[in-house]
Amino acid sequence: MLFIAEFGIHADAPDSFKAALAPHLEYLQVEKGGILLSATKHDPVTNEVLGFVWIIEAEGIEEATSLCHRDPFWEAGLRTSFLLSSLTKALPDQTASI
Repeated sequence: MLFIAEFGIHADAPDSFKAALAPHLEYLQVEKGGILLSATKHDPVTNEVLGFVWIIEAEGIEEATSLCHRDPFWEAGLRTSFLLSSLTKALPDQTASI
């Protein structure tokens, strides 16, 4: 199943962010089979960070939720909530390359 996880902006904790950044990036690399895309959302005019999004492939909602909760940013309290939605492809054989 495909899911999209939408995260808000990080908590204002610069020291925690610095400490969790390298483990977060390593986590994304290790879990790249499940976290297919990790991206930052920006306002197209001001370039202000609006939040973050992941495209996830998982067996079910429990696995997708677990991927979000095991993120070092989540564990450090930098992310406190997320919206998880399932995705259904309009064309089942459609793929994307970014």
